Amino acid sequence: MVDTKRISDADLSSAGDDFHILWTIKKSLELLNFDKQGLKALTIEGFETNLSKKLDPTGEMFLGIDLTEYFGGKNFATADSILISQLKYSTRRAGENFTFSKLYEGKKSKSFHGSIVHRLANVFKNF
Repeated sequence: MVDTKRISDADLSSAGDDFHILWTIKKSLELLNFDKQGLKALTIEGFETNLSKKLDPTGEMFLGIDLTEYFGGKNFATADSILISQLKYSTRRAGENFTFSKLYEGKKSKSFHGSIVHRLANVFKNF
């Protein structure tokens, strides 16, 4: 029998935060480029402040954004392309594969509301 350690919820949250920070640090190294179409700016937990306030004054529509990457420009208006990511990391379910169908699982049983796909669809819709 395998002895499994129980991690407190605070530690689980901290592990997720650490993952987000490490992922962003890794991505920020891509800012060191001379490519005209390369990565020019990053925003953590949302996107550029001025546009965010105009499109989403409540701050609720863009909860699905963990990292925004701007390629070829430093903001929404000047970028050639924008990559929006929602990052997932779990210490509680480390041995469990994250399947495609889990992208559609909502907060409540048999609902897609609050799912990763639902959140990212709202981001796209609001842009």
